[in-house]
Amino acid sequence: MSGAGAVVAVVVALAACTPGGQTAAPQPGAATTAGPPAASAAPSAAPPATPSERASAPPSEAAASEAPPTGDATACPPAVLAEIDATIDGQLAAFRDGDFARALDFATAGFRSGFTPERFEEVITGSFPAARRATGHTSRQCVTDGSEASVLVEVSGDAGSQELVYQLSLEDGRWRIGGAVPHGGDSDSSTV
Repeated sequence: MSGAGAVVAVVVALAACTPGGQTAAPQPGAATTAGPPAASAAPSAAPPATPSERASAPPSEAAASEAPPTGDATACPPAVLAEIDATIDGQLAAFRDGDFARALDFATAGFRSGFTPERFEEVITGSFPAARRATGHTSRQCVTDGSEASVLVEVSGDAGSQELVYQLSLEDGRWRIGGAVPHGGDSDSSTV
């Protein structure tokens, strides 16, 4: 499998991995650009097309709705990972400050069009308490085709820690967050 199908499979595999089932994963605590785990799964249905459909879709469909990398995905180069980490750090700082309008500034245009700051705060506070109060994050795995990226991230802080798979897109020369799902594809959790 190559091209977009392979990358979608990698995104789905990252979201569905269990901590004991990861392949090519770095040692705990290490920031990385390690390659993605082997993947054989592919999405079973077409992703939701509109922001409102994405907001109400199950996490696995909503994450796939932000376009995954479309070319051949490779491990993120260090400079790309640094830019992505800065975007995630900025959004986490806005969450901590309770500034959800600023937090939305780090999101893709498609994501922003589906959320008000108030609705975004409800989702983050209710479903992602570790992200809401995170004091930092560690990128575990990152794959990109140069315009889209998927990153396995552990956010941590006084509210605990949580692993999330972030989807990002390069828009106007900046990496922006298109959404995140809990690592493991927990279907009872919301999608950001």
